[in-house]
Amino acid sequence: MKYPYLPPKDIVRAAEGLLTRAFGAEIPVPVDLETILFDVLAEEEQLAFDDERVLGRKDGDRILGQMWPFRNRIEICASLKDPHSRGRRKGRYRFTVSHEIGHWVLHRPLYLQSDAGASHGLFGPADAQDRMISLHRNVFATASVSPPEEVQANRFAASLLIPASGLRQEFARRFGQPPVATNPADSVHTTATDLARRTTRSIGTSLCDCFEVSGHAMAIALESAGYVTDQPTLL
Repeated sequence: MKYPYLPPKDIVRAAEGLLTRAFGAEIPVPVDLETILFDVLAEEEQLAFDDERVLGRKDGDRILGQMWPFRNRIEICASLKDPHSRGRRKGRYRFTVSHEIGHWVLHRPLYLQSDAGASHGLFGPADAQDRMISLHRNVFATASVSPPEEVQANRFAASLLIPASGLRQEFARRFGQPPVATNPADSVHTTATDLARRTTRSIGTSLCDCFEVSGHAMAIALESAGYVTDQPTLL
């Protein structure tokens, strides 16, 4: 399957559209993925969701998730799920789920419109090529080493979990209005990572805890949105 280039703004718009379908104008923080999965995608698009099995390995790497376009199915590796976990592991589970939702929204229509989709009957063969496999190195990696479709799914996941309106409000509550300038000795990414994990006297939860994402994911969101800069500001 050849995946076309998708402008970042179109990916963000697709994530925002799904959030609006699920919650209307009042998007909760953290985003409730169960509402998206079961009240929207399962009810309206017949998605089946499974996070009860270990998915094994491919090419020497862990399979974190997979999307079966013709089976209407998303699977998440059970090793990521721990109802009692907090912090990094919970953030990784939520990001992986959102990544697979990104494949469902962005890439499943391409399968359904392809020649394979046209010839694939309800009881057609279960070919391994009929799934998108998400490996650890692609879900939690930089854009430079990930296939384009994985980069697209990662951008969708970040936009779904960290909606612009919620980030703007929660950032302002903690640090005032952006942007925040870096110190001369600090890089933009170092400052963004610090802000992602920092608590304040008045608010005891960090941004990454508030949105239930990893510090790395939140730092990238802050950088991408221009909340941290290496240019002088009046703040």
